[in-house]
Amino acid sequence: MHEARQMGSIIQNRYRILEVLGQGGSGITYRAEQVTTGYSVALKELSLKGLNDWKKLTLFEREAKVLANLDHPAIPKYVDYFQVDTADNRFFYITQELVEGKSLADLVMAGQRFSEAEIQRIALAILQILQYLHRLNPPVIHRDIKPQNIIRRADGHIFLVDFGSVQTVYWHTIAYGHTIVGTYGYMAPEQFQGEAKPATDLYGLGATLLYLLTHRLPADLPKKRLKCDFRPYINVSPAFADWLDGLLEPLAEDRFDAAESAIAAITPSPTPQTGLAALSNAQPQHASESILLPSRPVYAEPAKVSEIQIPLQESPITASSSSVAAPPVSPNSQIQAWERRWIPITGITFVGLGALLLVPMMKLFAGTSAISSVETSTKFSAMPSISVISDASVASTSLNPDTFGTFFDWCINKNSLPQETQKTVDALL
Repeated sequence: MHEARQMGSIIQNRYRILEVLGQGGSGITYRAEQVTTGYSVALKELSLKGLNDWKKLTLFEREAKVLANLDHPAIPKYVDYFQVDTADNRFFYITQELVEGKSLADLVMAGQRFSEAEIQRIALAILQILQYLHRLNPPVIHRDIKPQNIIRRADGHIFLVDFGSVQTVYWHTIAYGHTIVGTYGYMAPEQFQGEAKPATDLYGLGATLLYLLTHRLPADLPKKRLKCDFRPYINVSPAFADWLDGLLEPLAEDRFDAAESAIAAITPSPTPQTGLAALSNAQPQHASESILLPSRPVYAEPAKVSEIQIPLQESPITASSSSVAAPPVSPNSQIQAWERRWIPITGITFVGLGALLLVPMMKLFAGTSAISSVETSTKFSAMPSISVISDASVASTSLNPDTFGTFFDWCINKNSLPQETQKTVDALL
């Protein structure tokens, strides 16, 4: 570790050192100001001479490249990256926006206690930052989520800092050839094998929340099957304790797989409403809120005819404030109703037409029978006698089978009548 610069020193005629913010490993973080503008910045310094692992320089350069491409309101903005050579050393610098506030570690050391609601707000703020980082291509894994790297401003806003792990403890494993990055107690088990994934940051968040709740380092809490047995040491709701379990699972595949999953599990989902209830309870939203509106209105599905049950007994109708729409009538049911009305009308029509045709037929039969009885009594003696039926008696007398038999016999033998009789019959027809 190299010596810190004197306060008031000028770096490359651009930045004036004001105080030391943090120091660890081969790096030091200063509070500085731009000489020309007086703008306050955080100036990170890495000494090449004090390096005992070249991968630290690789991480420092990677941090500068990552910060240059980040754009999130809860991540201090990248300002500059440069190096300064001296007679016996080379220094590398990253300049960032300075966030005025205190780290969560400083707040705990000052004796501050956090309620469950405050812990949840801090958790959601960090999860939203991690959601942004993990969605980048390629995903950015912080790998060192801990109370020292989370700053809370005076107004309550949360910021995530130290993407290069300047104050991080490093281990070099000879067996695997990896540089393990992280802080003991906040590191996920897979980090000891040099692996990192989005779920790795979630483990660090869970360990940080435990520290805020217990004021004890996570490494000092008892373990059961490699898992923190924290429930006897915290006073939170069972649901929130279960959610913490989902962050602190030793196996990454048993943990929340992404920040989105953790957010969905901790955020209560409102009961969905449809139809008029949703419209009546809808509140106007401000333009600044990110609300996804449906592309078209959603209407309640109309009731099916087959689902409507008609009561067998009549029930009194009472007034109601809610109106019920009548069920739709299918075209087939309309056709069936028309057929039920059409059948009796058709039958009555045919009966009436038959009655109208029967009266002239009977009149014709009566006249032709009289002529046949007078003129053909001798020649057709075998034919049964037919009495003359008057017009008045036709209307009031019902016909019998003998009468119809005589008429049909006459129709068959009409051609054998005398010529004059045939003319008379034709005239009557």
